[in-house]
Amino acid sequence: MQSSFSVIKSNIVTSGNSKKINTDYEQKSLMEEMLLNDPEEAARMVESYKNIGENIIKNAQRQKDAMLEAAYVQAQELEREAYEKGYRQGTENGYEDGYKEAYEKNIELAKNEANSIISNANNMLFSAKQEYEAYLEDKKEQIIRLSVEMTEKILKEKLGTEHGLDSIVEDVIAESKGTKTFVIKCNSIHIESVKAQLELWKSRFIIQGEIFVIEDSSLNPGNAVIEKENGTVKVGIDISMEKLREALL
Repeated sequence: MQSSFSVIKSNIVTSGNSKKINTDYEQKSLMEEMLLNDPEEAARMVESYKNIGENIIKNAQRQKDAMLEAAYVQAQELEREAYEKGYRQGTENGYEDGYKEAYEKNIELAKNEANSIISNANNMLFSAKQEYEAYLEDKKEQIIRLSVEMTEKILKEKLGTEHGLDSIVEDVIAESKGTKTFVIKCNSIHIESVKAQLELWKSRFIIQGEIFVIEDSSLNPGNAVIEKENGTVKVGIDISMEKLREALL
């Protein structure tokens, strides 16, 4: 499965009108505390939720298969008994008519019992699927919230460093052919690293104009605003998480 971080990193999210996302929670849950203290354990917990749901179906399928196999064996045994009973009763009642009537009666009983076992097996699997769906629905919000928070933590670790914005700023410049002037605003932690790339970018992407880098203390580490002649692009943690929450929550 492609991670949320990979999706965000591979697609530049442009700025635009967006609804306000409420990410304030009245109280951190035990799972959220685990996320902050041990993200790997939180990831394992999310995976365990999915595994539990899948095991519900797998166990039900195994039980259904076992019941069907038992039904097949029992049907053969009942047919054998029906034959023997029919033979005995046919002998007692006059072979031809008595055997036929007794055999058909016992065969019908055997079929009914086998069909009952098969029906119970199918009902059990259907109930297990309903239980699986109910389980996932119950855990859906918690799984999504944990996944979003884990993604945000990973983004902060990747993009919040000194060189964290270099690649995504470069992507914006690479996709802005024909733009002559760029104004890059970012937190002070990224200033020197971004400036160090300017000559390389101007040469690589044949930029005739200028690229200005300006410190903006209102931007948290891992975020940047890139102004061009034809508009403004927001990149980084905040805009990516906003779009992710809009899509999932």
